[in-house]
Amino acid sequence: MKKAITRPLLLILLLILFSIAAGCQDEQLSTDDVPLDALQKEGVLQEIKTILAEFREALQDLLGTTPRVVHDQNLKTIDQAVDLFRLVEGKDPKGIGEAGEPGTLVGEGYLESNPQIPVGLKEEEGEWSEYKLKGKPLRAWPVGDWGGYRDGDTP
Repeated sequence: MKKAITRPLLLILLLILFSIAAGCQDEQLSTDDVPLDALQKEGVLQEIKTILAEFREALQDLLGTTPRVVHDQNLKTIDQAVDLFRLVEGKDPKGIGEAGEPGTLVGEGYLESNPQIPVGLKEEEGEWSEYKLKGKPLRAWPVGDWGGYRDGDTP
């Protein structure tokens, strides 16, 4: 119950703050009494930029659009396609595959394509840029050396 009330209130607060902060660009700050150079020397502008960046990240988390959330959604989509393939075909897929590749999720029409790993995570985590199937039970993992997590498990 507490979570059901807290999230809408947080969303309303974030929307109000965002609407106020949306117009605050470096060139648009009011400098009636203090010159812009003095503000920069005091680090006020940097502090404002930091707060806005944190606010944007919090808003993305709330709306479910961060690279981590998109990555987790991709993993779940692939996992659901694996489960459906098993149910219909009675066996495990060979892999995610490509269009026309028999025995794979994409080749058999269970996925349109291998979902892309979000750019933000590619930059943060390293060189991996696609998903592959592995493990028992068969699940999707990012390709490459990844020190991240997957629903509390390790690859």
